[in-house]
Amino acid sequence: MSQHHTETYTCPKCGHAQEMQYWDSVNAQLDPEMHEKIMNREFFDQKCDECGAVVRIMYTFLYHNMEHKLMVYMIAETDPEKQKEAIDKINELSDMVENAPTDELASLLSGMSDGYTNRIVADYNGLIEKIIIANNGFDDRLIEIIKAIVMSRLGDALKGKTLDAIYYDENAEGERALVFVFDDGKTAAIDFPADLYDELKEKLLPDLDPITPKGYAVIDYSWALGAFAEMSGT
Repeated sequence: MSQHHTETYTCPKCGHAQEMQYWDSVNAQLDPEMHEKIMNREFFDQKCDECGAVVRIMYTFLYHNMEHKLMVYMIAETDPEKQKEAIDKINELSDMVENAPTDELASLLSGMSDGYTNRIVADYNGLIEKIIIANNGFDDRLIEIIKAIVMSRLGDALKGKTLDAIYYDENAEGERALVFVFDDGKTAAIDFPADLYDELKEKLLPDLDPITPKGYAVIDYSWALGAFAEMSGT
């Protein structure tokens, strides 16, 4: 089940106070409407009843997809130290309930469901990316390793540009791509190297489990660089 609570929200535009629903967890199958809002990037939007202004209010919550066996915590903190504190707290809670979950939320926090992928992301784009990856039946660890390989190959082409992020994405026609987001807001994309994914899946997948953090893990570009180093012994 999904869980939510209400808090008073004050519109920054007109000062009107109203009740806002905050979701502690969203189950994609039991609350498909909320899943669609997440994918349409409307989940965090709050509309003022008085002036009609729409403001995006980010907060931490847990996304759960039973069909694809995926659980993702999206942490709203932007400060690196606060992000680390939030990650540590999530995994501390996971350890506390691991041996004796008493309700669904405890079971989700434990991250012990068979075959589940348990992740932590630090932004909205990262959450949507994990959902799309799972929808395609891909392993997000291999996706992050592919990003690292692509970056190494595009080194000279990216000179003079500051890259904010790389995301795996898929359009309405099912075309898959790696999307580059630059600090000036511009984006670029290349076709997703499906052949490389298949090659890495065969060569690397068996070696990834031992170097994947337990509990709710942060699997991103930095993790991929570390995984390369660990597998190569450097």
